Amino acid sequence: MEKKKLITALMVGCMAFLPANADSTIDSNITGGTGIHNSAGETMTVNNGVTISGNNGDYSGGIWNEGNLIIDSHVTFSGNKNSSPWGGGGAIYSYASGTEISIGDYTSFEDNNKGVNVPAAGAVYVGNATQLAIGEHVNFSGNSAGQGNSPGIGGAMYIENSATTIGQGLNVENNSAAEGGGLFIANPALSGVTQIDSGAVFEGNQALTGDGGALVSDMTNLTIGSGARFKDNIAAGNGGAISTAQTFTYEQAGKVTIGSSAQFTGNEAAGNGGAIYNITEVEVQGAKFAGNKAAKGGALYNAQNATASLQDVTFSAASG
Repeated sequence: MEKKKLITALMVGCMAFLPANADSTIDSNITGGTGIHNSAGETMTVNNGVTISGNNGDYSGGIWNEGNLIIDSHVTFSGNKNSSPWGGGGAIYSYASGTEISIGDYTSFEDNNKGVNVPAAGAVYVGNATQLAIGEHVNFSGNSAGQGNSPGIGGAMYIENSATTIGQGLNVENNSAAEGGGLFIANPALSGVTQIDSGAVFEGNQALTGDGGALVSDMTNLTIGSGARFKDNIAAGNGGAISTAQTFTYEQAGKVTIGSSAQFTGNEAAGNGGAIYNITEVEVQGAKFAGNKAAKGGALYNAQNATASLQDVTFSAASG
């Protein structure tokens, strides 16, 4: 039978470093220290109901992961801070090829990286993962990707070159970043689809200096399931709710597909595209746009050479 190391101690003011040859399970509340490091080639599990809060460390206050990471359901990450000037994530940082990361149902990320003046993702930064699977009803609220002179991107999550699925009922609320106030997804190297399942809510997120109040999809084939709601998101640049982007030259420019019954209400951009700013390709089916504002394109701004496909869409009280 495979043996796993069990860590049950309450850790205060210290770092838990998982050594080689130690698949480990974290089953405790962790407060006030500088986080947890999971080594390359190892597997770490954070069990149901754990709280990881108030930690401050390089690249991540919560977990710096270089192996496989399993977060069970009902885990809470709150008030963690990344202190590295080179970026990272307040709650979780993982930038390692070939890794698999799972975040369970009803996990909550709250108030991570608040008040931190470094360019980092607010809660979760994942790059080059073979698989990133996020469960149902996961919550991101009040996270901040840096502030002041060094704001980061992805107020809740920054995802790069990682095959990603996100379960139904995602809640992304009151997060902020320079760009991608809620999510910043950059999966240009992937031919597959990045999937956000039905019933996602993006509300009150802010892109403080750039685009995408709720999310930026950068050269990514992104599908957002039915019944998504984008409300009162704000961008200082373009795309009060959603901005597509093409940062580099890839064969894949990326396409955003939004499922039926989506609602875009009260989103605002100081630039163009109160709800959606599109420079690549967007497909929208059965959505309602109401009360969105921008300099041009109160609901949707379709840039030169971009493609927008709209079916059974209602526009009302837009300004721009």
